[in-house]
Amino acid sequence: MWRRFRQGQLKIQRSLDLHGLTLIESETALERLMLDAYENHVTHIRIVHGKGSHDSHTPPVLKNWLWRWLRNHPDTLALHSAPACQGGAGALLV
Repeated sequence: MWRRFRQGQLKIQRSLDLHGLTLIESETALERLMLDAYENHVTHIRIVHGKGSHDSHTPPVLKNWLWRWLRNHPDTLALHSAPACQGGAGALLV
């Protein structure tokens, strides 16, 4: 199952695009998504966060924040970067 998850072969049940949102707006959207997933027994989520600044000297703020937030969330069972066909380095599978 883990290999199928990493390869993006499991059906995505919910998806969230954080493009254009602030960190506060992103956190609110994530909290709603995680609550919805928990209440509705959703197990496969894709979160699109983008790749960050096109400046190679600026770290991807939203991407890094999102990884930390999800790793610390009690309902997160697994995280992995999405395969290229599902957003690659600009998206996460949860």
